[in-house]
Amino acid sequence: MLKKYPMPFATYMPTEEEKKQGEKPFILCRQNRVGDKHRSPWTRVLYPKPKGTTVSDAPKYEDDELLLTIEEKFNTVWEAYTNLYYGHDGISSVILNETERGDLSGFFAVQKKCEEGSWDSMHFMSMEPPTSKTCIYRIISHVLMVLNPDVNDKESTDADLSSYMVKDTTKELNILPAFIMTSHIENIGTILESNEIDIRSSIERVHIPNTTEALDAIQKTPEAPKPVNPLMGMMMSSDILKKKKIGA
Repeated sequence: MLKKYPMPFATYMPTEEEKKQGEKPFILCRQNRVGDKHRSPWTRVLYPKPKGTTVSDAPKYEDDELLLTIEEKFNTVWEAYTNLYYGHDGISSVILNETERGDLSGFFAVQKKCEEGSWDSMHFMSMEPPTSKTCIYRIISHVLMVLNPDVNDKESTDADLSSYMVKDTTKELNILPAFIMTSHIENIGTILESNEIDIRSSIERVHIPNTTEALDAIQKTPEAPKPVNPLMGMMMSSDILKKKKIGA
């Protein structure tokens, strides 16, 4: 069922030794693919790296030093956001690219898995050439949430409830030319946070209630027999009432 969606993501989980050398988990996607490898947004290392090499001496992606430096700053902020909303076991990645006009385009992704389900979100960001005071940003957000209900009857068929939502947002926000990159980080982060909150709210208020209503309509729980009034039960079973019925 989930194959038609562009998620969930594959992820790279570094070894304990790689973690000690500064590597962190990151998301594998088309945006950070280089040939048959994927580049880490944290260390720029190309994975899978040659056997026997460490993070420090492995081949790295060094195409645009300035762009990669900006990307590192975005990843640091995005990681803090992920830790705040998803906990420290959430996996985040930001991949930046430069357009033909010289503007930035970006891919922001989060993955969180637990026993009850998973949350995969990805956001595609583009921007118009900024003016002296403002910049127009467009962000298309995709979220796939999967719930795995805890079924008590182990012999019953496994079930999962999925919700896939898209939100397209375009906003013109103020910038400070002297702090242009800080302005971009703040503005883009504000839109991303708002989109994810709106999508989560929609899932809670619309998707889950509608799914529950549909399941109730498909398969209704048998109604329990109405309780009998104790006094009426005693009267109906009394010998005097039985004799009156026979006499009638």
